[in-house]
Amino acid sequence: LTRDIETEMQDLSRKRSPTLGTLLTADLVRTGVPARNCYEAIQIGGDLLRRAGLITQEHIDRMIQLKKKLGGYIVIDQGVAMPHLLVPELEGPCMSLITLEKPVRFHNAENDPVDLVIVLLSNNNTSHIKVLEELIEILNQPEKKQAIRRAENPYELLGLL
Repeated sequence: LTRDIETEMQDLSRKRSPTLGTLLTADLVRTGVPARNCYEAIQIGGDLLRRAGLITQEHIDRMIQLKKKLGGYIVIDQGVAMPHLLVPELEGPCMSLITLEKPVRFHNAENDPVDLVIVLLSNNNTSHIKVLEELIEILNQPEKKQAIRRAENPYELLGLL
């Protein structure tokens, strides 16, 4: 019963006013992930959300197609990519985070290669703003960003956030 109540409370928090703490859980974070290229990295990050029942393979395919069509636009900082998608039918925003074993090219001349991939899907244009603010604050701290890259497991990484 306690576990069910806790899950229900997390779901409510995720829908009402999502934060990094409510969106990112240990099952949505992986460290030291091997990926051969940017498309595989997007697929792996998306798979975490798909396995959690938050998105479908179609959503992942759409993010990959957008990457192919628009190039390196999803690289938001040195070594950091944020594949994202607006999906009105979602109940609320969802997010996964992976660190890569070895950096891969996302075809962004200024900020390649990428070793930190944050997949973000939202159901509207505003519900994820607080999450982005928190994320930017963290990424603007070089020592914290490096610690995230060095994290050896999801729990260590979540502790840094």
